[in-house]
Amino acid sequence: MYKFYYIFIFLLGSSFVSYSQITDALLANNGISRLPFNSKNYEFSPVRYNDGIAYVMFEKSSKKDNPTRGEQKFDVLYIEEGGDPILFSETINSDYIEGPFCFAANTMFLTKSNMSNNKRKYSQDNSLKLKIFTSKYVDGLWSIPERLDFPAGDHNFCHPAVSQDGKVMIFASDMPGGYGKMDLYVMYKSGDSWTRPENLGPEINTDKNDWFPYFHNDQFLYFATDGRKASDDLDIYEAELRGELFVNLKKLDTPINSDFDDFGLSIDKEGQHLLFSSSRPGKGKDDIYEMKFNQSINKISVPENLTFSVTLIDNFTQQALVGKELKLIPIDLEDYDLAEYNQEVILQNCRDVNATAFSIKTDQKGAQRFFVQTDTKYVLVVDDPEYKESRFFYDPLENDQEWTIGLEPLKKSKPVVSTRPQTIKEQTKVEPSIIIPTTKGSKIVFDNIFYEYNSAVIQSGAAEELDALYNTMLTMPSLKVELIAHTDSRGEDNYNLKLSKQRAKSAKSYLMVKGISSDRIMTQGLGETQIRNHCYNGVTCTDLDHQFNRRTEVKILEN
Repeated sequence: MYKFYYIFIFLLGSSFVSYSQITDALLANNGISRLPFNSKNYEFSPVRYNDGIAYVMFEKSSKKDNPTRGEQKFDVLYIEEGGDPILFSETINSDYIEGPFCFAANTMFLTKSNMSNNKRKYSQDNSLKLKIFTSKYVDGLWSIPERLDFPAGDHNFCHPAVSQDGKVMIFASDMPGGYGKMDLYVMYKSGDSWTRPENLGPEINTDKNDWFPYFHNDQFLYFATDGRKASDDLDIYEAELRGELFVNLKKLDTPINSDFDDFGLSIDKEGQHLLFSSSRPGKGKDDIYEMKFNQSINKISVPENLTFSVTLIDNFTQQALVGKELKLIPIDLEDYDLAEYNQEVILQNCRDVNATAFSIKTDQKGAQRFFVQTDTKYVLVVDDPEYKESRFFYDPLENDQEWTIGLEPLKKSKPVVSTRPQTIKEQTKVEPSIIIPTTKGSKIVFDNIFYEYNSAVIQSGAAEELDALYNTMLTMPSLKVELIAHTDSRGEDNYNLKLSKQRAKSAKSYLMVKGISSDRIMTQGLGETQIRNHCYNGVTCTDLDHQFNRRTEVKILEN
């Protein structure tokens, strides 16, 4: 018989050990409750849907290692308060495995046994792998699930967690090249297809199992792992998304985590109502629990106001820019006729908005401070006649409080002519070497890393700024940086996003070839999402104007 359910055996096998039952009164004293619809079977991976809860139920009526369909079932069920569990959808459920799932952009992303045209598709090792399927909700009905084809071979792909817009997916897989048995990966939607999966790295993955991800408000990742302590039970961890990196990894406290398997967590939008599954002794083998908070689980208390510090330097001379005007414009969405924040529209039209701007000039150190409200987002404008204009979107809760901005001068120093006895010769003013700021949180813009057109290949001899960064990192072994690549607006948006990622990685490879360790360089590609001038889609611009938007930013992460 084929083991088409083996991927869940890790969870289900350990729950047959007998422990004294944990009473509802004991749970209540710890702030959690076991939901009443739990049964003697396995209920896990709950997700809120409409006015109820959808979840996975596994029922096994045979003690055989390989039970037949009639002796076991994995189904997605749905229950509303006061009702009884029912099948979530006749279209979704089948005679094989339906496992952890999520909802995004009117679509259900679902773990299922590998099927095609309702027929099983076995792998070369005679196992029935788990794959990720999608089903769309159309005219009140869920469509027949369609398998996502991953460009990564025939392996298990399961436990999808998808961003709210349906364009970013985190999932678990046992594909080769990972760090453990099951690793977490991320991929991005590009048109109608998905990019090749990227491993989330050793910061997240361990040498064991890392799976059951949940993506909360596109900012926090929750997942279960058995690789971070001596025992083999699963614990739930949280990590915060910053750019394309997951940072601030931490284990959730008790009573969410216990000495048993704890996994399959989901959270309401406000972060105050948790659902999760656990094998702690209860009604069945795995039960579903809930926990409520007075404030968001993943939002620390923040002050109403913060200090935002900006330092301006000349990209050419690396000298502080004194007496330059900084303008900070608070954003009111009504001024832009927007329902939500759209950085491209806001940055493009910020001059046309009749908003109250805070204007101040830099001091003798080229620096200045603003006091900003944490519930407001801003546009920072630096517009000086001697430099190219720069605009930045600033969110006090998302961005660093200290920025160093390098401005590109419109004109560089001209040759200096000096007269000496009996000879007259032209002397070119020696340009100072490029100086890299090393304060944590500092940023500098590299405008002069030139790539081949429509390519991520760095032109020969066109990486002077990267060479300066290499020299700085060579002398400061603890320095860690993030390379953030931008493109101009020409070309398709998704293509430019992919190209910028490749260019950031090319810059990283350039430094690695020269001897800088990979773990000291993070990369991020933002495509055309942060245009610095008026050259947005559909606007006619010169090549020089477009070139101003092609750049690589360096952010100091650690020093």
